[in-house]
Amino acid sequence: MIKRKTLVAAMFWCRSEYNIPKEKMPKLRLVKSKSLTTDFMGKYNFDNNTITLYLLNHKSVMDILDTLLHEVYHSTQKIEIYNAMDEYFGYKNNPLEKDAIDNARKTKFRLYKYLLELGFF
Repeated sequence: MIKRKTLVAAMFWCRSEYNIPKEKMPKLRLVKSKSLTTDFMGKYNFDNNTITLYLLNHKSVMDILDTLLHEVYHSTQKIEIYNAMDEYFGYKNNPLEKDAIDNARKTKFRLYKYLLELGFF
């Protein structure tokens, strides 16, 4: 299981990577059990600027980092645009959802390398 301090360091990297001001950085909530209501790996709550990660829904550290990056990326998007796209295209075809997936896929290895160089793995 990944440690909270590793994810805090990952959030620091995300803040720099996405140029997020400190006061706008999402809060991180870790749930050390499977989600009982969904198979989601994580979620971003636009209303309270919080990322929730369901740690046991992941199979690997790389999956957790992928989800974290995906949800942090959502925090940089505008909720009004996200909701409009979701309504028009549906969740799976929402262009902003696809952007978050692509971004996480492209950046998770750089994040892993950063954490590795800091001695977290």
